[in-house]
Amino acid sequence: MRKLFVAFLVASLFEIQFAPMAKADRCDATAITAPARGETVSGMVTIIGRANLSDWFVRFQVDFATAGKEDWLEINELAFAVLNDAVLARWDTNAISEGAYDLRVRAIDRTGNYCEQIVSGVRVTRNAARKELNGEPIRIPTLTGAFYVALPALPKIETCTHSWDVGAQVTQSIKLCAEEYYKPFEIVGDNIAIIGDDAQSAVIYAELGFAITARGNNQIISGVHIIAQTLPSQANEWLCLYDLCYYRARLVKGGADYGGGILLRDGSNAAIINSRIEGGASGIALLNRRADRIVANTFSDLTGWGIFAQNVAESFWIDNSFTRINRACVGPDAKWYENGCETAGVVLLNSNSNLIANNRCAATSNCFYLQGEGALANNLNKLYGNRCIAPTQNCFEISYSQGIEMDYNVANLERGVTSGCALWLVYARVTLGTTNQFAPCDHRGSKLESSVEYVAGKP
Repeated sequence: MRKLFVAFLVASLFEIQFAPMAKADRCDATAITAPARGETVSGMVTIIGRANLSDWFVRFQVDFATAGKEDWLEINELAFAVLNDAVLARWDTNAISEGAYDLRVRAIDRTGNYCEQIVSGVRVTRNAARKELNGEPIRIPTLTGAFYVALPALPKIETCTHSWDVGAQVTQSIKLCAEEYYKPFEIVGDNIAIIGDDAQSAVIYAELGFAITARGNNQIISGVHIIAQTLPSQANEWLCLYDLCYYRARLVKGGADYGGGILLRDGSNAAIINSRIEGGASGIALLNRRADRIVANTFSDLTGWGIFAQNVAESFWIDNSFTRINRACVGPDAKWYENGCETAGVVLLNSNSNLIANNRCAATSNCFYLQGEGALANNLNKLYGNRCIAPTQNCFEISYSQGIEMDYNVANLERGVTSGCALWLVYARVTLGTTNQFAPCDHRGSKLESSVEYVAGKP
């Protein structure tokens, strides 16, 4: 009996002491070492750590989620091990709102089992992807040669204009005062600049309509922070892309009539730079415009579109970030849709010869949506260096449009989601360079009456 007890005790000690060590040894090679728990970060963040397994390693992935939630989005995935505290991923926090986030690394074996580590409470601070206005043009390489996009110099405005001194119309250039709240206003006239404070603590609120409305030429809007709202009466409605839609036995106004951040119409050569727009239906709506530059802005938590463009030509949308642009709705078929409902990071209608480059779109319905149906073709547009992460529908959707060029673009569909495509084509003619990281979709009717030509690009 004593021998049996001793044998049981030895076996129990072996289980207690050695089984966890074996498990720990296997997972010790998977960890994030920087940033640390509770650390404050901004901009492009390098995530340092290691990701390996002692046996059957297949791949690793790095994800982030809102702190305390399980809404994980992928940052990076690679099919080789990372050892000795090297770079696991580069996390572009310009595309997300300020706040606390959790980071996770997983090393996965060929059976689907994994080791993981989570770093909680990493704080993202002011996240505008600021573009320095140093007079140097932005260079964008394309298949047919490089584009050089110049940004305007900001006017020198020494004294800010207090919110109580700004009326419904602005007729001269102003600088906003820090930590003040402004009501919506209209820019009246050409060559007018609206400049935010350096910390973007001045906020323009829009409960109805747009925060800023402008017609005309050569306006500059730089460094502003806008918070807008979606009308409760529109919250669960299918989005109308057009001037008028027939929706559930009634006519509704759509397109540029939805409220939000900034509405530019009937003019040319505006520049919207380094601004942050949260909430509302449209971040920036462009109607009947030419040669505008929308550069280094962040759009988040919208219920319509980051950039809505109708009848827009020869314009540039560069280095912008779009995240969580989605809505739930009752569709025209009376069914409930949890997301989508015609939302997009960028949507074009009857807009030609534009350059869409180096933008980042995450957790959005369609990211880049060239909707040419109904004689609203979007021809000769160029999409270069854009990145799409975890859309609920399609990364790139192009319909009824010709002469589209694409290269250096990346599409990462969320694992297990089969409702969308990396590149969805319907009655489209597209030229693809050889450095895009995606494949055209092969299901749900994609590539209908479409053609794809592959060519080598130029540096």
